[in-house]
Amino acid sequence: MQNEMLEMANKVAEESYSAMKKLNETNVKTMQALFDHQMGMMNNCLTSAMTLSEKLASVKDVKQAVELQLELAKECSEKSLGNFNEVVELMNAAREEYSSLIEENVQTAEKNVKQAAKVRKAA
Repeated sequence: MQNEMLEMANKVAEESYSAMKKLNETNVKTMQALFDHQMGMMNNCLTSAMTLSEKLASVKDVKQAVELQLELAKECSEKSLGNFNEVVELMNAAREEYSSLIEENVQTAEKNVKQAAKVRKAA
């Protein structure tokens, strides 16, 4: 009887560890993807700013400078919107992955509770 309880406790511990490991892997993957998007966005904006600086060096009047700045603002906002959409897709995928992990763990917990009830009845 005690062997069965110990085996069951060991099994629950192993399943809990496995679940936490999957959750951690999902978190790391999601955070890495978000970091990569953020770095890409920063790189795009810095590149655009450098290009604008080079163009502004040859500007002769204020009107042309304003047009160049508006062009930069438009370009950065378009890139930001595209990046935002990619991040939304990434977060939706992460949400689905988290949901499936939760569903899997709930099923495992239900199975373990039923098994614990059987072991307890046998005692």
